[in-house]
Amino acid sequence: MVTQTSLLAFTEHLGSGGAGRQHRIILDALCWGDNYSNMEICSLTGLPINVVTARVFELRANDFLVEAGKRRCSLTKREVLVWQRR
Repeated sequence: MVTQTSLLAFTEHLGSGGAGRQHRIILDALCWGDNYSNMEICSLTGLPINVVTARVFELRANDFLVEAGKRRCSLTKREVLVWQRR
């Protein structure tokens, strides 16, 4: 269940344009044709993992990013889902 404070924070964040700026930071960091894990996106952008995870979800929902399969992350060495620009 989403708390009232979380909902308020999310609404304020969207209204401030912060999400849009973060979307642009992520998209600008990703090269066409390459794929990236969330941690690799963190490394490229300097954004924290909780921000990257949320923005990647939103970018996927709006067809800016697509799932590109699974592979071993270059940073965590774990098998992860990776994303690429549409």
